[in-house]
Amino acid sequence: MSGPDFHVKTIRFSNLVQAAGRPEPHLLLMDPEKDSALKAAMKKERVMTLFQQTVGNAAEHGIVGFEKGAARQYLIFPKSLHRFAGKRIIGIKYDLLESGPVPKSQRAPKPHAPKKKDPKKKMRADKDDPPEPRNIVRFPEIKSHAGEPTDEETREVTELKKQVKRAMDALEKGKQVAAFNLLKQIMQE
Repeated sequence: MSGPDFHVKTIRFSNLVQAAGRPEPHLLLMDPEKDSALKAAMKKERVMTLFQQTVGNAAEHGIVGFEKGAARQYLIFPKSLHRFAGKRIIGIKYDLLESGPVPKSQRAPKPHAPKKKDPKKKMRADKDDPPEPRNIVRFPEIKSHAGEPTDEETREVTELKKQVKRAMDALEKGKQVAAFNLLKQIMQE
């Protein structure tokens, strides 16, 4: 019978790990042609492409070699995978992955401890308050006793405040139309 062979041989991931060692995940952060670690592993046939399904319920599987694309993870094994080429790798177990130490060249710098503030310096700063900037204008404080208007606050302003407060109360109660009508009335007076 001629035609394509639809029977693909498989190997379990745990058997592959037993034969070729624990792989390390390789994060592809640049063009594979510029990634020297990946290129070296590909040359020695130590790379496995893991296909991670993002849609449906198909099981994850892998192949020996590098195949670029989306939803893929790349694993680099310590030994060659040449004898497993052409086989579908099934039964992926992530707990069998090796997570080695990160090389110093790829580590983030150690964070510096925050600078401690000198409490004595703050007390000295409080004593020596800096002069106010010249572009700030101070307005006189208006104080009223028991809601009575002061010399600078007229009865009109007090009545206007009451009407605005009623509009705000209406807004708080969810009555936007009533609040709008009150504000409209204030603006017409």
